[in-house]
Amino acid sequence: MFVTENIRRVSSVSLYQAPASGKVNPVTIPIKCENIEIITGGEVFFEVNGELRQFQRGAIFWHLPGEQTVWNTTAEAPYNCLSIRVSTYDTPVRRLPRVTQWENDDDLAIFTREALKSFHDDSIDHDVLYPYLYAKVFWQAYYFTRRKPDPEYPLFLRKMLDYINHNLSGDLSIEFLASQSGMSIPYIHAQFKKYLETSPHKYILNRRLQHARNLLAGSQLHIKELSEECGFANIESFYRAFNKYFNMTPGDYRIKHTPHMSQP
Repeated sequence: MFVTENIRRVSSVSLYQAPASGKVNPVTIPIKCENIEIITGGEVFFEVNGELRQFQRGAIFWHLPGEQTVWNTTAEAPYNCLSIRVSTYDTPVRRLPRVTQWENDDDLAIFTREALKSFHDDSIDHDVLYPYLYAKVFWQAYYFTRRKPDPEYPLFLRKMLDYINHNLSGDLSIEFLASQSGMSIPYIHAQFKKYLETSPHKYILNRRLQHARNLLAGSQLHIKELSEECGFANIESFYRAFNKYFNMTPGDYRIKHTPHMSQP
């Protein structure tokens, strides 16, 4: 099902400012509704898997029927948020984590202004606007889940995955990761198996190959430079791994996904 198929309409788009006292009365979401709150300033505290965590600008809270809007803030930094209320045809189901993050501040600022202006403009066709607003937020939340470790993972594993994803060109040997994290090699293997159903080596290789595909289609880097950027020891090992996973060479992949390079 397309992500927007269950949307009946967007009922409201507004900015909410928590009172200076920091005392907020949460709202329970009614049936056949979803409420999206995107923090645009201040701070709010919210429990994720039994752990009370602090969230600031960019946090996306996606509430379903029976759940309550965020409320736990402080008088020192009362939160404000963009609130989007959605009416649905059927009872909505959760397709994304309840809490994710809109990572680009500038993009969030543009979307906030655009959403408010467009929703309250009678000249705008709302049948076109509704799916756009919903899909835009859904994409930001979804993309975050593909790039960031699941909040259910242990803290050390979240930090390790985040380090891996930001240092693909560096030393990511299991020995190095163990020394950096203070965890034993067997323990790291066990945690990857438990939470990711794979080994550290396979996870890192997958991330490096994904990065390679992005660079092949989106840059003009020479393949040797590209393989180094993705953390492969040499171009030969890069070719072997790429060909094994995708049944084509890096050069063929670049030609296939760069139309102006396609052969007649």
